[in-house]
Amino acid sequence: SRKQARAEALRILSDQIAQKALSLQELQSKEENLKRELATAQEQHRIVDGLQKAGATSTNRVLDARAKVDRFRTELASATQTIPITRAELS
Repeated sequence: SRKQARAEALRILSDQIAQKALSLQELQSKEENLKRELATAQEQHRIVDGLQKAGATSTNRVLDARAKVDRFRTELASATQTIPITRAELS
């Protein structure tokens, strides 16, 4: 019947909204974690860079630390850009 079809459609929409809300929470959590990880990676890079300038470590270690910072920046940017899209999908 139409009433059952309408109820089923509403249930499906409700489930989709709940899934999007959960996705948004996960993205926000991921963003916060990536911010912390980026800060740690930046600190490690500064330390390794200082060690390299003092001749206590190799250039490869500095490059590895820089690459780690770049990876976290990229992941953070992706998460940050996805959050408003997910919010808009909930509106």
